[in-house]
Amino acid sequence: MTATENLDIAIRLGFHTMIKEEYFKAGRALLETFPARSFTEVEAGKVYCLKRSYGAMQHVAVHTLTPKRAWITASIDEGLPRRYCQGNMHGEYFELTRDCAAVAKLTHEEMIRHAVDRGLDVPPRVRRQYPAIFLADVPERFGINGQSAIERVRGALSQRGINHRYMGRHDVIAWINEAHDCISVWRNKHACEAEKKTRFNTDKDCARLILGHWHDIDFYRWLLPHVSEGGVFFIPGIIGN
Repeated sequence: MTATENLDIAIRLGFHTMIKEEYFKAGRALLETFPARSFTEVEAGKVYCLKRSYGAMQHVAVHTLTPKRAWITASIDEGLPRRYCQGNMHGEYFELTRDCAAVAKLTHEEMIRHAVDRGLDVPPRVRRQYPAIFLADVPERFGINGQSAIERVRGALSQRGINHRYMGRHDVIAWINEAHDCISVWRNKHACEAEKKTRFNTDKDCARLILGHWHDIDFYRWLLPHVSEGGVFFIPGIIGN
């Protein structure tokens, strides 16, 4: 199957409406609806997902079997064919159906991009995992401490509030107010220290910290409409939205 056909199958299954973690769980659940087989039960000409005892998953395309099934010739994860014995191929074998094989070859991000290209609706909580797909331009000035601007947006959108709820408009407003409070604290501290003349380089230190909070406020004010009603990352039902 082509990459486009694989993507169409994943979208038909509704996987583009799931966040990354749900997508992986759904893919595994789809796989495990079929009976597990042992090494000696696999068949030549079929492709399996080998689930190791420690949780790792591998694709195994079986080419040939020895008569007593002690050895197989197989390709693992589309690698070159090699001979394998039962000793190093322990685990559960799930035969890959057309749907399973299609989903297994995709990344979550590829699927979301394909859904957007097709004009399908992607839920806001899924959009938050890939802001670069949904934002035409993020000002580069928001990059900080080696973190790119888009990485900072993704990090802010992934933050959770009380009871692990999604971050919303009220959280961004709280961050803005907190930054203003910090500026006031540092300004007052600077005035006290300057009067006592007890700190060296007080002006430079306070100016640097205050400027950092102003930069934060600039970023939060830009982010606010995107998580408010009508914004691309707005999630209805969040308390305070």
